[in-house]
Amino acid sequence: MEKKRRPIVLPVRYDDSMSVDDMMKEKHVKLKAGEYRNKEVSNWGAKDFVTYFCDQVREIYGKGPFATNKDSLMAGNLVRKMEKEDLKFFIDTYLSNPETFPTQTFTNFISNYTQDRLWRFYRTGNFR
Repeated sequence: MEKKRRPIVLPVRYDDSMSVDDMMKEKHVKLKAGEYRNKEVSNWGAKDFVTYFCDQVREIYGKGPFATNKDSLMAGNLVRKMEKEDLKFFIDTYLSNPETFPTQTFTNFISNYTQDRLWRFYRTGNFR
């Protein structure tokens, strides 16, 4: 008796003709660009911080990263745990030190390792 095999489920592959806007609608958070600019930092939410991060990367490198749902959720955790002005300071410090943080992505920014180094810099003025 032959054993019945389960079909292999392949990951979703985007069609080459799919536009960036279609991919954003399907998988990524749709963020309103520049919405944070009309608010005080103390009133920013998680999406505002992610949008600010992406805008700053676009300004520095000429192109920016996509923000995923996970990025927005993790930013929400940081917003709940930290003062919002401190979080903005951390983003600015992270992006202005590419020699210390060579991978300039939001996922890397929210990692425990990066947050630990940023807290150390915040307290001591030194990354080490």
